[in-house]
Amino acid sequence: MLNTPEQSNQFKSPGEEIESLKRRIEELKTSSLEENREVMEIAVEAVKEHSKKAPEETLHEKYRYTPSAEELKGHHTAIFDLSPEEHDQQIAELLDLAEDKGVINVVNLVSKTGNAHLLDDFERALARKVSTSTN
Repeated sequence: MLNTPEQSNQFKSPGEEIESLKRRIEELKTSSLEENREVMEIAVEAVKEHSKKAPEETLHEKYRYTPSAEELKGHHTAIFDLSPEEHDQQIAELLDLAEDKGVINVVNLVSKTGNAHLLDDFERALARKVSTSTN
């Protein structure tokens, strides 16, 4: 079976997606040298830009993740019942989940909670992690 142009541009693993995000951050850093922009600002921009992509267009169907109603309910409960100290743990778990399931999948999951603060914190934490990792 031949790959269509759309399929050949799809990420085939979460690792491939994260490596692409790292490359995009490097591109933005290079193009922003004269603007004196902070690395975190550039990384957050790259994560937000990447997060707007539709999973169907960018993720190979093998690793697209659509949570069941039960999973989504569990995440809603976990997210909204957390105290501020546990929020950091939730972000850490979401970062781990992004490595396992993919960035776009996790952003979509967090978006469905309706918690804009959590989404913003997750995107910033992801930007920090991706922009400072060497692998």
